[in-house]
Amino acid sequence: MLYILNFSYLHSLLYSMFNCLIHQKHTYDILKIFKLKYKFSHYNIEITKKDYKNLTIYFNDKIINLYFELLQDYSKVYNIKLKTISSFFYTYLNKYGYNYIKTWFKEDLTEYNYIFIPVNTGFHWIFVNINNISYTIEIYNSMYNINKKSNINEFQNFSDKSTIKDNHIYEIYHFITKFTNKKYKVKYMNASQQRNGVDCGVFTLLFARCRLITNRECITRHITIHRKMIRQELMTGKIIYDIDDIKKFSEEERDEYLVDDFNNL
Repeated sequence: MLYILNFSYLHSLLYSMFNCLIHQKHTYDILKIFKLKYKFSHYNIEITKKDYKNLTIYFNDKIINLYFELLQDYSKVYNIKLKTISSFFYTYLNKYGYNYIKTWFKEDLTEYNYIFIPVNTGFHWIFVNINNISYTIEIYNSMYNINKKSNINEFQNFSDKSTIKDNHIYEIYHFITKFTNKKYKVKYMNASQQRNGVDCGVFTLLFARCRLITNRECITRHITIHRKMIRQELMTGKIIYDIDDIKKFSEEERDEYLVDDFNNL
């Protein structure tokens, strides 16, 4: 994966970096004067200062999709066959249907261990993992913990939309079973719950991050710190933190270790 700077800002960028070093400021002040362009094999993403501002509140499609691309690169470290699909997958599936979306994929999707899909249900992000090891569609929803006493609530043998409350899950189930000609079951996973209406994007990225390495529940207590860690990884263009790094630092150490306050953007 490559990420490319907008060279029309190169002179200002170098000048800003020099001033940051002289005045011992965080280099994230550079965000004020340039855009980041990330180039992947199948498409490009341009991230602006406005997009990074969204890291303080509700994550947009650019932020979500870029981080999922970083996870796909990161999966190679663990020799996991991972495919990440754009958040626009469900949007277009819901709007145009199966025949349109099937043209997105030329390969056999069952060749992957996992297929990660971020889904925006309108005003809320959830994480969906197509697990081709157990042929299970795993749903992680930070605002819909079906049964806290049980890890899993299973649905099988869907016949129509009336069988399941969440239409977006049925649409994905219908697509993957028809496209692969395989039988999948659906599991609502026991997921940590957010405490407000804006953290769903953070939870979605953390769920995906934890699922890639292990199936254990993520620690999601320090959301502000997680937001900063995510931002720093997006700026770097790769996953640089272990998911448990947050445990290693006190509050004071975290402030020193991580980037400056979001207000400095």
